[in-house]
Amino acid sequence: MKLIADLHVHTVASGHAFSTIQEIAAQAKRLDSVFSAFRIMDHASLARRPSTTSERSALYRAILMAF
Repeated sequence: MKLIADLHVHTVASGHAFSTIQEIAAQAKRLDSVFSAFRIMDHASLARRPSTTSERSALYRAILMAF
């Protein structure tokens, strides 16, 4: 069986993983010929999630810049 996507990836925001969103995106870019998609499935507490529009925008920009 050939894996084409990783649909359950955690970042440091989950509290038990070791990679940032930027590191995961960079690795996904390196593995582009292997994986066609990845999905971040963090389960961080609400206290650690971006709460303001500007914090969310900064996070989305960081993700996009990684590609």
